[in-house]
Amino acid sequence: MTAVLRWGLAGLACAVVARVGMMLLTRHPEPTRSGTVAILVVFTLGGLAVGVVDAARRAGRTPWTRLVALVGVGIFLGAGAVFLPSTLVGGAVLSRRRVPTWARLAAVVAVLGWGMAMVRFASADNDPLGLYVATPRFLAGAGLMAGVGLAMAWGASRVFAPWAPIRGISALPGDAGVPRIGR
Repeated sequence: MTAVLRWGLAGLACAVVARVGMMLLTRHPEPTRSGTVAILVVFTLGGLAVGVVDAARRAGRTPWTRLVALVGVGIFLGAGAVFLPSTLVGGAVLSRRRVPTWARLAAVVAVLGWGMAMVRFASADNDPLGLYVATPRFLAGAGLMAGVGLAMAWGASRVFAPWAPIRGISALPGDAGVPRIGR
């Protein structure tokens, strides 16, 4: 249970960083209370869902527990949609044990690059002359949002991680998954 709560706190921390990053990306931030609460709740629920999946995977529970991660889909609604590709690709690559180190590093660079590119693309309407994006404030916000993308990819990697066989279930051919009792 403590692992689930840690993931929930990680989701909450990610939400705080995302909200600060969003405020740094705009010239005149006007965060609303309802928007901030929504972000905090959705990210925290997403973190808790990843925690449940990760704990179930480690405990040898059924792989169907991965469906709990769908609670976190709310993160990708609205402006969070720009993180969906990097979260899925980054999560898939980071979850595999047999992926070479260079491929993992390439995935990290791609996730960070995607985050920076999407932040720049999304802010184009706020900055038609391209002058604001070079300010330290904007770059700090872009860096924070890229870090949020990397954290989301890491969380997704716990959902995509290989699942151990269920304890007590035989995986031998011919057993047809009959539970073994007393072994």
